[in-house]
Amino acid sequence: MLVRDSLPSTVYHRNDNIVELLWPKVMAIKKVLSSSADLVGEGNIALLKARLCSNQETSPDALTEFLKGADEPGKKLEGKNGQLVTMLNDLSLALSRMRPMTNRLGRVFEQSYIKVTAV
Repeated sequence: MLVRDSLPSTVYHRNDNIVELLWPKVMAIKKVLSSSADLVGEGNIALLKARLCSNQETSPDALTEFLKGADEPGKKLEGKNGQLVTMLNDLSLALSRMRPMTNRLGRVFEQSYIKVTAV
C-alpha cells in the first residue's frame, strides 16, 4: 500500500511523490523514538542533537567536551541512539537532495497543520 492511500487527502496532495519517499523515513524514526521513554528524555534529546551536530570533520571544543561527558543511562541507549543518528542523517540527506523539497521548505514551515486523529 502506498503512503498516499493511508492518509486523508486534506493532509497532502494525492500525487506527492516526495511524501512517498520521506514519510516512511519519518515514521521509522518515530517508531524507534516511541520504543523507549528514555529515548525521548531531555538528556537523551540533548545527546542526540550533539551527536548530529558533531557529524563533521571538526567540532567545537564545547561540543566535544559535552559528548565526552555525556552519560547515556547505563549505555543501554547507545545502539538505539546510533540507529537514530543514522536515520536522521539519512532523512537530512534525502531532504537536501530534493530540489522540489528545498524549494518548498518555506511553505512547509508556514503550513497550518491539522491534527490527524485516526488513519
